[in-house]
Amino acid sequence: MKLRSLAARIVIVVVGLDLLLIALLITLGVIVARAQLLAAFDESLRSKALSIRALIRYDEETPSQLVFDPSGLPPSADSSHPDKFIVYLAGGELFARSPGWTGLPPKTRYFVG
Repeated sequence: MKLRSLAARIVIVVVGLDLLLIALLITLGVIVARAQLLAAFDESLRSKALSIRALIRYDEETPSQLVFDPSGLPPSADSSHPDKFIVYLAGGELFARSPGWTGLPPKTRYFVG
């Protein structure tokens, strides 16, 4: 087949468009999968924070005092890397923290909201 023939040009264009379509579909699949994984991770963090927040309650004996009940802590998803958390009161004072809490790693970005 000569490169100048119409059939050769059509084949080259069709193969090129197929390769472009394949690249676009793979890119779209990666973007969608990444978004779903990040959403699942975010929801997991939210549910873990809610379960920790549910362990804070008022004391039965002195109702004006908050207590943290660690007996209901959910198990860590990875036993070799236990969950670590810290809870502050609205005034900024430390209220509760997980065993082994050593502080945030350097260069940690966090959102308080």
